[in-house]
Amino acid sequence: MSVKGTKGRREKVHKHASLSDEVTISVGMNVMVTYNIQTELDIANRSQGEITDIVIDKEDTSFGKKESIITVNQPPAYVLVKLDSMKSPSFLGLEKGVIPITLLERMFYIVNRNQKKKVTQKQIPLTAAYVFTDY
Repeated sequence: MSVKGTKGRREKVHKHASLSDEVTISVGMNVMVTYNIQTELDIANRSQGEITDIVIDKEDTSFGKKESIITVNQPPAYVLVKLDSMKSPSFLGLEKGVIPITLLERMFYIVNRNQKKKVTQKQIPLTAAYVFTDY
């Protein structure tokens, strides 16, 4: 993969280096799970559902509590998602089909000018889910 560099030339980019600086999510948003969390319960890559709540990290105080649209500095503590299909009764006292999706943390190494550096990536394993039909 390549992107246009700041000096106008094409630069090669590692597959992890093209992560967005900002992610927009909202209650009611249709999402798809992007990681096999619990395959025996059908909480797996490509499972689809709807966000029912977003729980902000208690240490993130960068916003007012009464705002309806907020920008935070940290990823949410977890996101509650009501899955379309799941092989489990109610989970942790939540409504049937609603599960908490927490941060996934991965570490990898990059080499820059013969220096090996460890990089830690944290993200909620969800992506927006869209459906288009054409008749």
